[in-house]
Amino acid sequence: MKSRLEDIVCEKGEFLHGSPVPNIKRLKPSETGMLGFGVYLTADRDAAVNYASCSTKDLPKRLQKPTVYYIETPALRLFDVQKKDTSLFKGFGKDLLKKASSEGDPDYVNLGRLLAETKNAGINQINRALSNPKLARRFAEYMARRGYDGLMCSATEQYAIFDPDKTKIVGKETIKAVPVSGYL
Repeated sequence: MKSRLEDIVCEKGEFLHGSPVPNIKRLKPSETGMLGFGVYLTADRDAAVNYASCSTKDLPKRLQKPTVYYIETPALRLFDVQKKDTSLFKGFGKDLLKKASSEGDPDYVNLGRLLAETKNAGINQINRALSNPKLARRFAEYMARRGYDGLMCSATEQYAIFDPDKTKIVGKETIKAVPVSGYL
């Protein structure tokens, strides 16, 4: 069955990943973030450079080696969180409400109710879920069951790919730790 949503399908992707770590062999998913659980990628080189540079600030000087990784992916089906159609958020709310009710967790019940019953449930409500590692993983699993490989934010060209095996490091570049103007 085809989705009525306007999915974004990347045929074969070429992305970037910024990190303070210089010798990554395999990308690991972040538990939380702007898009929740997933391997974070971008199409914007300045954003990758900035993330790699800013991420070094808490590391000892000898370990500060910001690196931009070049990443390839197979064809991906992504859901753009900027879309106006919020039926998936509402569906997640109903799913969460059902599971949370059986587990007796009042916080998750309230969030599930908020997502399921809010007329314009959207990214503001889902961000609350995505900032919680357990909920972020649940949302990623919910979306994966519906055939999505990840989430994207078209406004920022940021991507969260659920399965790290769908990302392949094909190159890297060690950069000078200087944040790019306009990304602070």
